[in-house]
Amino acid sequence: MNRREYIDPVYYEGRSGRQDHTSKYACPFGYLTRKWSWWTAGWNDMDMELQLEAQEQSAAAAAPDANSFAA
Repeated sequence: MNRREYIDPVYYEGRSGRQDHTSKYACPFGYLTRKWSWWTAGWNDMDMELQLEAQEQSAAAAAPDANSFAA
């Protein structure tokens, strides 16, 4: 297996932690350890995905519809 293809399962724990509104500072691993890095990467990735989703939803809500004069 190529080393670049490996994703530590802790990454997915970080992603689910962000979805569950867990603080980034609640990481269960020691600061600057390999597990901390994987968990934080997952948390940050999910945070960016949630922000992008919120931006897309607000843009869709602000877009004029077909019955609007602005369309």
